[in-house]
Amino acid sequence: MTLANWKNALHSGLLGVVLTIAALMRLWAAPLSAGPDVAQFRAFAGLFHDYGLDFYRYADAALDIFPFEGWAFVYPPIWLLVLGATLLLVPSSTVRWPREFGQG
Repeated sequence: MTLANWKNALHSGLLGVVLTIAALMRLWAAPLSAGPDVAQFRAFAGLFHDYGLDFYRYADAALDIFPFEGWAFVYPPIWLLVLGATLLLVPSSTVRWPREFGQG
């Protein structure tokens, strides 16, 4: 291996270590930094599961499934696929809706 190849390997390895440390820090902080958007996106995923491609007809967040009424889904359709895949991975997850605690 030449010196240039070693430098490239060292830089790639260093980048990998930095990215791994950053990902581990984010995973550690995720429960501490999750806010009300988690419950709302869980509701979007449930709505997509129930209504499929007719999802956008109900995406104005006016149904009772939404913890925050009026927070409409204005994101591109690819995010629906990500939410749908997440729902498939954790179908029995539960969310404590703010309305249950006198909020929202």
